[in-house]
Amino acid sequence: MRHHRLIRSTALLSVVGGTAIATTALFGAPAGAAEPCVDARFPGTRLIDWDGVNPKVEYSPAVTVALAPGTYAITGTSHDDYPARTGVTQSSEVWDLQFLDATGKVIATSDASEDLPDRVAVADWSGSMGTVTLTVPATALRARHRPDAHADGSANSVEPTVAMVCSQAPETTTTTTTTTTTTTAPPVTAPVRSETTIRSAVLAETTVVTSSPPTTAAPSAGPRAALAVTGSEHEAIQGVALVLVGAGILLLGYRAQSIARQGQRR
Repeated sequence: MRHHRLIRSTALLSVVGGTAIATTALFGAPAGAAEPCVDARFPGTRLIDWDGVNPKVEYSPAVTVALAPGTYAITGTSHDDYPARTGVTQSSEVWDLQFLDATGKVIATSDASEDLPDRVAVADWSGSMGTVTLTVPATALRARHRPDAHADGSANSVEPTVAMVCSQAPETTTTTTTTTTTTTAPPVTAPVRSETTIRSAVLAETTVVTSSPPTTAAPSAGPRAALAVTGSEHEAIQGVALVLVGAGILLLGYRAQSIARQGQRR
């Protein structure tokens, strides 16, 4: 849950000349709460039905506010005290809260407060006064006396000390969307095997031919040497060299035999 910290600002309106002082305070709700509250106070206001001596006071002074359309919950507190109260029973020390528009018209009214305790010198009450829904902005609040709520024929005086009006934000539903991302792996390319082919150098059959001696028939075919060399070019060259060396040795041997035979004949 997300926590909001709102800043409390207070506007004090003073009415001079024997009238009551009304204070409206706009402040932040506790951490985690969603609604701001307006605290309307009516200090010095005593609502009373005419008792034959004291004048009738039906309304408190209006407290200036700025409430947008919406639903609001109201909490109120009441007070009354005088020495003779310990012997008095009154059943309608009750008031409600009225919401006014810019023209002074009543656009909404709260539930009534509860009656104050009887037969005590000092009586106090605090509790819910229901909810109201505004369809247009409210610019002022005032307390209204309700001696008719539980009429008993007495004055039923009461002091509406404070009314707290808190906006009830509509419930919101948070939808969590889960996105699944599919990652396609790049194709795996098998490494190309590099093969090196060493050329095979094949030496053709090499025939060493020597001339036959004058008096001795030469063999039909001289000695042959054939060698196939498979490998690199370097190895092929070495093979050729070996063949040539071998051929030279054979040639020298044959030549030596020929000379030896000629010597024997002489």
